[in-house]
Amino acid sequence: MDGKFPIGANGWINIIAPDGTVLWQWKHIEFGKECLHHDIELMPNGNILAICYVVVPVKEAYGLGWLHQRARETIVLDKIYELKPNLETGETDIVWEWSTQDHLIQDADPDLPNYGKPIDHPGRIDINWLQLTHVQFNSGQLFHMNSVSYNEQDDTIMLSAAVFNEIWLIDHSTTHEEVKTSSGGRYGRGGDILWRYGNPQTYGAGDEKDQILFWQHDAHYIPAGLSGAGNVLIYNNGMKRDANGSPEPDQMCMGLTTGAYSEITEISLPRDNNGLVISDVAPNVEWSFNHDASYDFYSPFMSGAQRLPNGNTLACQAWDKRVVEMTENGEFVLDFNIGGPGRLFRMYKYAPEHSGIKALGL
Repeated sequence: MDGKFPIGANGWINIIAPDGTVLWQWKHIEFGKECLHHDIELMPNGNILAICYVVVPVKEAYGLGWLHQRARETIVLDKIYELKPNLETGETDIVWEWSTQDHLIQDADPDLPNYGKPIDHPGRIDINWLQLTHVQFNSGQLFHMNSVSYNEQDDTIMLSAAVFNEIWLIDHSTTHEEVKTSSGGRYGRGGDILWRYGNPQTYGAGDEKDQILFWQHDAHYIPAGLSGAGNVLIYNNGMKRDANGSPEPDQMCMGLTTGAYSEITEISLPRDNNGLVISDVAPNVEWSFNHDASYDFYSPFMSGAQRLPNGNTLACQAWDKRVVEMTENGEFVLDFNIGGPGRLFRMYKYAPEHSGIKALGL
C-alpha cells in the first residue's frame, strides 16, 4: 500500500484452525526492503517455502553490474525462505534461504562481480537481460516469481520467473554456505540454476522464435497418487504472444484484442539413469490443452491448473473468474464464471471426504 513493492506483495503467512484460531503466523514486511509475495509451499517435513521481494537501491544495483534503466531509485530481486514454524511457541526459524542476488551474471563491466557471458553461465541470471519498459505490471522487479513447488524425491525446488518467461529448478540439498555459491549439494552446482525452460534468449541461447512460455503461472510438480505424478504442470498465460503462437513484444491491451490464448502444459523433466535432472536437455511434453488455440481460453495474468484424482484438470482463468474442468481429451465437464468484481488468482478443488472439509463441518 505504500507503493514500494510490486504487485502481489502480502507479507503474512498464517496457519489457522477450523474454528478460526490463528495457530501460527509469520509477518515479514520491511517497507522499502523485503516483503513476502505470491506463493508458499508446505513441505512434507512441515516447513514452508515462501517467495520474498528484495528491494535493492540503484547505487547498490550498479555494483552488481546492472545498467541503469528508466528513472528508478530501486530495483526488486527475489529470494526464497524455508521457514520452520513452531505451533507451540509461535516462533519461526529460517532454516534455509536462496537469493537471486547470489547467482547473477553480467557482461557490462569486467571490474564488477560476476562478469562473464551469460551463454557461458546458463546456471546464472543475466541481471541486464530484462528491459523494464517491455514488461507490463512492472515496478522495477526483475523476475516476478509467482509460484514455488517442492519435489521431495529430487530435493529440488521449481520456481516460475514470469518476467523472464522461464521456470527454474534449484537444488535444495545445499548447505547455508553452498547455496550462495556454484558448487556443492547433490548436483554439485550449489545454488545455481540446475535447469531452465521457456525462453533461452534470456541467457543468449536463442531468440524470439525459441520462446515457449509467456508470463506463465502456477508451475508445480503434480502430487503423488495423481495422473502424471512427478511431472510439472504449467499455466502458460500467453501474454505477448499472437494468435499464431509467435512472440508479440509490442502487444497492446495484454492481448485481449489480438487473439492471444492460454494453454496448460504438462512436461516431464529430462533425467539420467540415476534419476537426476539433465541440465541442457529439453523436457518432454506429456499433455497439453489448447496448444493450437482451438478454444476461447485466455487470461493474460494470474491463473492456474490442478490435476484431479479422476484424471481431469481443473483450470482457473483469472481474468474473468472462469473455472473449467476438462478431460484428458479436452472435453469440458465444468465451465462457469464465479461473477462479481475482482480476479481469481488460483483455486483448488477438494473432495467431500478431505480432512479439511470435514473439520469445517461442511
